[in-house]
Amino acid sequence: MLEIRVRQQEDLSGVYQVGDDGTIRFPYIGVVDVRGKLPTTLAEEIEVRLGDGYLRQPQVAVLVQAHQNREVSVLGQVKEPGSYPFKERLTLVQAISLAGGMNPLAQPRRVKLIRETEQGRQTYEIDVGRILESRAEDLPLEPGDIVFVPESPI
Repeated sequence: MLEIRVRQQEDLSGVYQVGDDGTIRFPYIGVVDVRGKLPTTLAEEIEVRLGDGYLRQPQVAVLVQAHQNREVSVLGQVKEPGSYPFKERLTLVQAISLAGGMNPLAQPRRVKLIRETEQGRQTYEIDVGRILESRAEDLPLEPGDIVFVPESPI
């Protein structure tokens, strides 16, 4: 759910439901893809599209009312794989801990973080061992992230 405000345009301002395809339907400009966009980026895009023949110098503000996917998934060699509720400031190590921690077959040095970004799905390989040894920073997670703990080859 997004609240979109257009200055001095009450008929355009309101709450818009994001569809399963990651888009909203906005008056005058039609379908707007909102997937992976920051509220400020989305506001600028709507301003440009409204300014292209509909309004003169529109000013738009976008606020996120609610996220649909407010979970992170922790899979692989953890004691309790599954999806867990996302909380602000949740980190990679905290998510693994929510899943009961790594089991004895886990390979902590090659944990994968899979995240949807504006450039598409990205996979990052993280050495959780370095984080646990305080030699690297713990990573903040985002809603929808997938953490995969692989099996050790030995």
